[in-house]
Amino acid sequence: MTGDVSDSFYREHEQLGADVVQIRAVALEIPRLSLGERAVAVDRVLDFLRHELRQHAESEERSFYPRLGRILGDARALAPMVYDHQMIGTWTAALAQADLADTQLLQELLFVLHAVIKLHLWKEEEIYFPLLGADKGEPVPGASTKSEPDRLGAG
Repeated sequence: MTGDVSDSFYREHEQLGADVVQIRAVALEIPRLSLGERAVAVDRVLDFLRHELRQHAESEERSFYPRLGRILGDARALAPMVYDHQMIGTWTAALAQADLADTQLLQELLFVLHAVIKLHLWKEEEIYFPLLGADKGEPVPGASTKSEPDRLGAG
């Protein structure tokens, strides 16, 4: 298939998926939570964003993106994906600074983080992972059979 690197990232994406879905779940719950419960829920999301997701992004930038840059003939082709990582970091910092009493802002930040992360992971799986086979002369597989709403965690 596409090799150890893409297989490893597919497995990581599956593991990250459950936590990413929880970001949306927390956003939906915010209006019903007390300030103390909000603090716990937001801290849980921040822990995921600052640790697991950040480590995953750093690993991509060290190994996956350079390899894709070689396949695509220009490392700059991956700049939009790196910018996604930077924006996720910016929104993570905004979430960390947000007033727990500001329900609308908390929900906005959580929904944005959920959507951007889901889209980012989807782009990697649908556009970039299949290219890894191209550097070995393997056929490049087509799009996945999962529906768009399923892939985006819309329900």
